Amino acid sequence: MRAIRMLHAALCGLLAIGFCRAGQPGETLGWVPPEANLTARVDFKSLWRGPLFADYRQAVLRGGAAYSLLQLRMSPRLEDLEEVSAGVWMGPDGMPEFLVALSSASPINMEKAARLFLGNSAVEYDKKAGLWWAGEAGPVMARVEPNTLIFGLEKQVREAIGRKKVPVTPERMLAGQMAVRVSKNSFTDGLGAAIPEEFAALGKASSTSISLDAVGKSLVVSAEMRFSSEEESVAAVKALENARKMGQGAIEQGRQQIRSELKKTDKSLAEHGALVFGMGGLNLLEKDLDKVPLVREGKTVSTKLSMDASQVGLMGPMMALGFYGWMAEAQMGLKPPPAQGRPIPVPAEPREMEREPEAPKPVNPREAAVSARSQNNLKQIAIALHNHEAAYGYLPPAAVVDKDGKPLYSWRVLLLPFMEQDALFRKWKLDEPWDSPNNKLLSETVVKVFADPEKPTNKTHYRVFVGEKAGWLNSPRGWSPDQPNWKGLLKFAAFTDGLSNTLAVIETKDAVNWAAPDDLPYDGIKPLPALGVGDRQFANTVFFDGAARRIAINTSELAMRVMIERADGGAPLGVPDSRPKP
Repeated sequence: MRAIRMLHAALCGLLAIGFCRAGQPGETLGWVPPEANLTARVDFKSLWRGPLFADYRQAVLRGGAAYSLLQLRMSPRLEDLEEVSAGVWMGPDGMPEFLVALSSASPINMEKAARLFLGNSAVEYDKKAGLWWAGEAGPVMARVEPNTLIFGLEKQVREAIGRKKVPVTPERMLAGQMAVRVSKNSFTDGLGAAIPEEFAALGKASSTSISLDAVGKSLVVSAEMRFSSEEESVAAVKALENARKMGQGAIEQGRQQIRSELKKTDKSLAEHGALVFGMGGLNLLEKDLDKVPLVREGKTVSTKLSMDASQVGLMGPMMALGFYGWMAEAQMGLKPPPAQGRPIPVPAEPREMEREPEAPKPVNPREAAVSARSQNNLKQIAIALHNHEAAYGYLPPAAVVDKDGKPLYSWRVLLLPFMEQDALFRKWKLDEPWDSPNNKLLSETVVKVFADPEKPTNKTHYRVFVGEKAGWLNSPRGWSPDQPNWKGLLKFAAFTDGLSNTLAVIETKDAVNWAAPDDLPYDGIKPLPALGVGDRQFANTVFFDGAARRIAINTSELAMRVMIERADGGAPLGVPDSRPKP
């Protein structure tokens, strides 16, 4: 949910206003970090005051006293808004991060701006840094110049304040009244892998830019793709021509379907009218599609299309007026404003529990593929666990212990018959330790389900927590799998927290021989081991219900212990909420 809230806030910022312009056009792009994979800019002032929105602007300005009252309670005022810039990029934890900067023609009143963009619950929780907070998982806002404010999550805002604004180079500048640029990154690489082969050349673009300008009563849309070589740009033109032909074919199929529907006599007047409207739209689309030019210059492919604004309909103005209505509702609702000059922060409440944080995402396609293969391994392990419990009536012990209390070998040995490794299991001497002459040789076998998907060896990162409170127990002394006895072992009925809330297997930093009885002792007190493989910011896990998940390696110990323990009453899962309260 955190990632969704972040992207939603960034999108709202882009649609709501516009981008940069405290001084020179595009200047607020200087607050967006250069490494942003997606950058956008909207020149709100020229759009709002231009001919395209002239009629709608006049209608708003004629609001009389109501409009004047609203302007007094807003900052920046609608007529003062100049530009907004925004950027989105992937953070070190694999989660998207964003920052939005907007500028005004007049100084910004932060108290009014906070209520306008963050809501009436906004509080200035860090006066020294001038940070205002929306509450819950909402964004933080700060005024970085008298006429400029930025907002994002706290980490990105503080980093921007420390980084300061940097000059915008011509390469970073986004021309046009509305413009967006997407640079090649791990996410686009992942999308490129899903592009059909005939269009694969388009996925090799190092950057793609789209801009929109209102010229009189026309809308001019420009697009540009940059490639690493001329060969790639030539291939991209061919792919775009193929796409044009496919689009024309799809349009003709749509028209044929509409014609066949129009021949039916059982259509109502409304249905008939909708079909006629659809036919007209397809005809207009075909007309525009034929006019789209493709221009290749060296490593760059570009196009430009001019459309009559009437074809766009009321979507743009309705979005502008809808946002304006939202601002009016926020500022002129039935709730009275605070009696004081600004809201007074409420004292912090006792720490409370909230749902498990959303799992971090892989940072590149390779990591995503390795994670998917690892999760598949973990799911196979979970299926084997369930099959073992169904066959014997109990779960395998974490380690088989001899009569002297010495652990002999791991639970993984006992699962071999349930994962198509029965031949290997039959060779295993069940009354000998894993490193006996016979078993040691067998333990050198690479069992793919237990191995690291990226570098398969006879070692495994898949380990379990073992203890009276955990989901795994060692066998009683002298217990033997060839004389099965469930006493002292666990059944699913013992998991009163629920199988979906109890962790079964997890990746750890350290790898061990898959047959060795070397897992993770758990007593509920000692510190937990390092999780995850390599430098990944997450650990792949599987729960006893068979669901594979990713867990952040910096998850709090409290949250981890709730997942590890099978009957602590901690489900549903919770972690401490240490964020400030509005």
